[in-house]
Amino acid sequence: MKTFVRSLLFFLPIVLATASAQSPSDQKKASRILLIPYQPAMHLSDADMDIATYSEMDLGQVRTEIREGLLRALRSDLNPLYDVSVLQSDHVGDDENDLALIYRSTFFQQDTIWPISHPQQDSLLQMKRFFYAQKKKLKPVENRFMNVGFYDQQLISDLARKYNAELFVFLNEVEIKTNYDDCTTPASQVCDREIRVHYSVFDRNGKEVHGDLAISHFPSNTNDVRQIIKTSFPKIADYIRLSLNKD
Repeated sequence: MKTFVRSLLFFLPIVLATASAQSPSDQKKASRILLIPYQPAMHLSDADMDIATYSEMDLGQVRTEIREGLLRALRSDLNPLYDVSVLQSDHVGDDENDLALIYRSTFFQQDTIWPISHPQQDSLLQMKRFFYAQKKKLKPVENRFMNVGFYDQQLISDLARKYNAELFVFLNEVEIKTNYDDCTTPASQVCDREIRVHYSVFDRNGKEVHGDLAISHFPSNTNDVRQIIKTSFPKIADYIRLSLNKD
């Protein structure tokens, strides 16, 4: 009995100290998001040669830099609110095999973007309209995006159990498109360029909860890949983060 009491007196301060150190916010962990990078083949661009020449890189290096830059921007923007993991870089072991499995198990098709109906998401529509405002003319809001589908309907559920993820953000396609009709100075051919990121969001049960197109603009005479990443991807990351906020 005395031994039991002494043991209790020894462990009780440790238990109390541990409990007092955990605030309610510590005990309620943020949702875990697993970011799925887009397949390299889903990088479509009419500007890569200009960017590669100016940045003194080959085309493969430019595409890798853009892909990694987008992932960095998203992770930085989402981290304050979510526990964010990037499948290809955060895990050891068979994460690369899982990424290859995802790529083999997915297909892509054009779809209608999900409606923006939540009161706190009203600014999403304003952001999108701002992205499309060119030469004082408001273009129609883009309502189509490249969505992802799955041959294996249990894939996300299996990955959710393995990685303990609540949300899956699939980056489906990245486009860089030059708008030749929107050249501010036709003589020097300085035109508007768009970076479009097509993405889909699924819950841990495999149900799609959002799908959309995030867009940013830069002039065609800006061809430093690092500058493009620095100025464009934070805007895209902001848009995607806001679209995840359903509360």
